[in-house]
Amino acid sequence: MIKNYDIPFWKTAPFIRLLLPFVAGIIIGWYWQIPFLQTVFGILSFLTAFALFSLLPVTIKFKAQFVQGILLNLILIGVGMLLTWQKDSRHSNSWFGNYYHNSDYHDSDYYVSDYLVVKIAEPVIEKTKSIKADGIVEGIVRKEATVTCGGKILLYFSKEGAAQQLHYGDIILISKKIQAIKNSGNPGAFNYQRYAAFQGIFYNVFLQPKDWVLLPQKNVHPFQQFIFTTREKIISILRTYVGSSKDELGITEALLIGYTNDLDKDLVQSYSNTGVVHIIAISGMHLGLIYVMLIWIFTRLPYIKKSKAVQVVFILACLWLFSLLTGAAASVCRAAVMFTFITLGTNFFKKASIYNSLAASAFVMLCYNPYYLWDVGFQLSYFAVGGIVAFQKPIYNWFYI
Repeated sequence: MIKNYDIPFWKTAPFIRLLLPFVAGIIIGWYWQIPFLQTVFGILSFLTAFALFSLLPVTIKFKAQFVQGILLNLILIGVGMLLTWQKDSRHSNSWFGNYYHNSDYHDSDYYVSDYLVVKIAEPVIEKTKSIKADGIVEGIVRKEATVTCGGKILLYFSKEGAAQQLHYGDIILISKKIQAIKNSGNPGAFNYQRYAAFQGIFYNVFLQPKDWVLLPQKNVHPFQQFIFTTREKIISILRTYVGSSKDELGITEALLIGYTNDLDKDLVQSYSNTGVVHIIAISGMHLGLIYVMLIWIFTRLPYIKKSKAVQVVFILACLWLFSLLTGAAASVCRAAVMFTFITLGTNFFKKASIYNSLAASAFVMLCYNPYYLWDVGFQLSYFAVGGIVAFQKPIYNWFYI
């Protein structure tokens, strides 16, 4: 008689066992702020112990398997702590905050001021009372010399000047003193300071026309320029052919390209009050529909349908291009990474557990940016998909159809 053995859940989804200690390391790394050298020393110590464990006799290794598991978990915790420390731009030697003086200072019998050289990192956004732009500091001008450095800064321009004419890649010189980002101080209020820190932004500044000047040089990355130009072209087409109603245009842009700057705040609040605000946000559902459509197309095109490798390249290229065009939100990146694993596994290896694919995509995203762990879109995306996978089949089996 053949006996059936049930494979434990954690055996079919090994990435979950790797993800849990890794997430613990990220949390410890943010809240405890353990110094870099101590973290590296801990990781090297655990790696050494793990390597020495493999040299032990087989009988001892078999009896003490749990020790090897503990060491592996400690290594993953250390790696999570190290990546969290490394992602904090304040720990970089090139961060402009390490060199910038926020007030005039005395040097060689006269006062010296620091001026920031800042690159416009994205197309500017028009707000109600100002023009908003993300900036990347490229240097500090001090006594006619430039200190090369880096880091992000949030820029707000007065509408009175020519800020609306700024484009991605423009370089400006700022003479006004910048301010550290702070919370409102109200108990229980949104922690904007931490939110900005997770984006790598610790300073902002409001600029009048006299506070900045446009420099002649530009710094443009070709691929980023392609993404921004393509997005603007799509938005221009939508504005031309969609109805004259601003609400219709805003919803169309949000649904198709993830552009939310034209959405009316009252309309968004109405969607939020009725609990359906998620339908106007680009998410995994959109990417899933595109994924199915791409499979249908590329499995029928001549020449392409004959090669799995070519199909995979085209499918993944289209998925990631769409993700970048929509702004690469955490929920969209989660879906893109997960569909990447599914596509590669289905075509070249084998079908794997959906839980393992979810955990693997989360692991990869947190390796890229540990601060995704605090992103609400990231959290809801994984909890929602995990809940659907876990409860869909049991609930479906309640009813006989």
